[in-house]
Amino acid sequence: DYRHDEVTDSGGVSAIFTNKEWENRVEAIHAAFGPITNGALGIQYDNRDFAVTGADADYLHPAKSNSFAAYIFDEAAVTEQFKLQGAARIEWAGYKGNTDALGNLNRSFTPVSVSGGAVYKPEDNTSLFVNLSHTERAPALTELFAQGPHDASKTFEFGDPNLRVEKAFSVEGGIKHERADSSNASLTFFRTQFDGFIDGFLTGNTCNDTGTCGFPGPGRS
Repeated sequence: DYRHDEVTDSGGVSAIFTNKEWENRVEAIHAAFGPITNGALGIQYDNRDFAVTGADADYLHPAKSNSFAAYIFDEAAVTEQFKLQGAARIEWAGYKGNTDALGNLNRSFTPVSVSGGAVYKPEDNTSLFVNLSHTERAPALTELFAQGPHDASKTFEFGDPNLRVEKAFSVEGGIKHERADSSNASLTFFRTQFDGFIDGFLTGNTCNDTGTCGFPGPGRS
């Protein structure tokens, strides 16, 4: 349950940001069976109400999101020194918001993420590992529905209600050495390739107090 006020030197409180969010998760650790040494499965539910109100509340109209996810992780021992790991997560996310230009909007996404890895321990205190993962992320409320000035960052932000799920493929590997005194050293490499990466970028335009935007010129800041 979060709130902060954005205050101007001359006008007092110009905007009030509120965020009310519930996150619930139930997770179960299952016992070993067959080659599976340990694992977990769970579900997660998230509900969020985000709003900007006040005299300068054009940045974002009140918006809501709901998401439900299920996930699983398991580890299997091939030998005493070699283990395989795998995980998967699927999410159903729904968003409700509106903009002045497009009116009421409903968006839904189904991100799916999977990963697999291997760990090899040639010695008790040394391990080699490699992981592969495909992850997906739904856009955030502000990335979809932002439409006005944000005084804290001195920017005029426009979201994109047509954004799609952001995807990433990652590979990671390395070596880790642990000593008896609990000190350790590790070397890791990784590479990530994105598809549909969601990022903010500057257009080079400026906006005046009435919200009229264009190339830099008189009366704009």
